[in-house]
Amino acid sequence: MATAPPRADPPTPDALETTMNTLLLASLAPSSRETYAREFRRYQDYSESVLGAARIFPATVAMLSRYIAYMFESGLASSTIRTAISCLSFFHKVLQQTDPCDSFVIKKLLQGVSRERPSLDIRVPITITMLTNLIDTAGRVTSDAYTAVLFRAVFSLAYFALLRQSVFTFTPKSAHCLTMADIVLTSTNLHVTFTS
Repeated sequence: MATAPPRADPPTPDALETTMNTLLLASLAPSSRETYAREFRRYQDYSESVLGAARIFPATVAMLSRYIAYMFESGLASSTIRTAISCLSFFHKVLQQTDPCDSFVIKKLLQGVSRERPSLDIRVPITITMLTNLIDTAGRVTSDAYTAVLFRAVFSLAYFALLRQSVFTFTPKSAHCLTMADIVLTSTNLHVTFTS
């Protein structure tokens, strides 16, 4: 664990405030920061356009109750509504305000949203029939025969090794995917080493 060198002079209150804000932001993953910023903007837009409210923060139980009803009437998924309330709860807590999201009424409204509009998990496990179809159609997705073979290999490896997509695909955010150094091909076997 890295440590910063000690300061020669004590930090100013402004410097401590900046460090505190940096640490609070660092407590959220980058994707969560983006989501919370988007949800807070949605709350601001609702407050200005629907309520014409100049003061939106700190929110009251009544304000959030109407906001939940508004999001529900707008057709948002229950998971999106829960995320929006979680965002507002975070900001209330960080700013040391009483959190209306912890109230009995808000919790019951969220339960009602979940019962009236349950979030469905549409993901299904890949079956051997689906794998066969994927392998058969790989040649139709691309005109390059080499790329089609790569698709077939990735589909087969992922299926039979029970891999998640993040393990064998590269994204700038993914620091732990398979590399060529993790794969050894012998005359009789294929050895794949998972480092994470």
